[in-house]
Amino acid sequence: MSILNKLADKKENFTRQEERVFNLLMADPKKFALSSIGDVAKQLDISKTTLMRFARSCDFNGYSELKKHLQREVLL
Repeated sequence: MSILNKLADKKENFTRQEERVFNLLMADPKKFALSSIGDVAKQLDISKTTLMRFARSCDFNGYSELKKHLQREVLL
């Protein structure tokens, strides 16, 4: 299963803030994969902790693991 499909399957359980992260990721997965946690947090006006919680709610150990898997899928 692709990471984008995996995330879409979890969407119904996201908080409002996590849904905003999801929407940004789905709008441009390549840009998201290349953005730092600080850049994404600033763009959405949320904390870095919210991004880490989003990654954990998607069954990743943290934001960096989510980003690494996303990069493998959308950049290669």
